[in-house]
Amino acid sequence: MAKNKSFILMALKIGANHIGNGLLNAVDNANQPSDVVLSNVVASLKSGAFAAGKEIARERLGKLF
Repeated sequence: MAKNKSFILMALKIGANHIGNGLLNAVDNANQPSDVVLSNVVASLKSGAFAAGKEIARERLGKLF
């Protein structure tokens, strides 16, 4: 159980790092229209969620093979 918890925390940290980096990039240019910033924020959230999911899938598939 502790191994699963530490793995999930690691996957969440990877996702959070992707989100954080994306958010920093999204607001890097203060002269962007707000719809562009919002679009970049949404893309960052999706990317972070995808990265966390990908890490979890990789771990689970690794246990199967």
